[in-house]
Amino acid sequence: MNKELFTKIITLLKRRGFVQLVKQDLSTPMYSYGPAGTLLRRNIAQCWWEWMITSQENTFPVESTDSEDSTWDYFLEISKQLEWSLPFSITQSRSYVHTPADRHTDKFLFNSCKKTSLVMQNFCQATAVTQTLDSAIRTRLKWWKQFSGNPAKFSATDIEKTETGYHSNIQYSFPWGVDDVETVTSLGDAPLQPYRETLLSEHQFVNGKKKSLPSVVECNAILEQGFLAFLLDAYPGYQGSSNNGTNESFCLQLHPRLTPYKIAVCYQGDKCSVLQQLAANIGKDLRQAGIITLNQVSNSSLDKKISQ
Repeated sequence: MNKELFTKIITLLKRRGFVQLVKQDLSTPMYSYGPAGTLLRRNIAQCWWEWMITSQENTFPVESTDSEDSTWDYFLEISKQLEWSLPFSITQSRSYVHTPADRHTDKFLFNSCKKTSLVMQNFCQATAVTQTLDSAIRTRLKWWKQFSGNPAKFSATDIEKTETGYHSNIQYSFPWGVDDVETVTSLGDAPLQPYRETLLSEHQFVNGKKKSLPSVVECNAILEQGFLAFLLDAYPGYQGSSNNGTNESFCLQLHPRLTPYKIAVCYQGDKCSVLQQLAANIGKDLRQAGIITLNQVSNSSLDKKISQ
């Protein structure tokens, strides 16, 4: 991608109240999010929540007030509630202090010292782990693509074996090349090993005729990286890392589920009391219906305001 075009996009995101770099220290860069960016982050997290919690069977949310993984505080209780049946899932979002990898120290948002993980941990029988991993990769990739105007920019890597287990990365074509927005990992029963004695003495997970620990398949999406991917995807002049920068536009075309403001109510002329009252009433009715609405008066042309 043309570096000049990416710089224009970053400037646009700052001007439109999405995100800006507020601390340029290479070791701990920090970003702030304006009204549009805050709403976009919320909408991404909400869509993730709806997919994980609302549409999935036996999925349980947990939350911690710090950056620690709180899954294991509730794992045993949830297992008892389900009478030791598998599969089930535990989800949580957590913020954490992040040290950028060397390859990301100069990458916008990827180098943020604070990140937010959207995590789902699937617990299944060891005999079903391959099927669970394949299904998780397939469905998570589908989730990212459904909000994209150019789904081909999202892809999944082949499954590889690492020290932590088998994994695949969901990736997007960023200006510097393809990079991760989510990792799907088969962890085996390693996360449960510290609790092995307690679980084997109390739990009744059965694999065949003997007790066994469940296997864990984890989906870990990074909100900031997905946030940038969707914003780049919404920029019509951006065509991935091979873009030549010849097609410029300043209109972001986000998916309707992600767009910060669903409806803008705009009227022209501050002395037009009838239109002003009508716009105020329309905006109020929309907000009461749960629709985030932007009410504005326009002293310029309505076409220019609509474009903005």
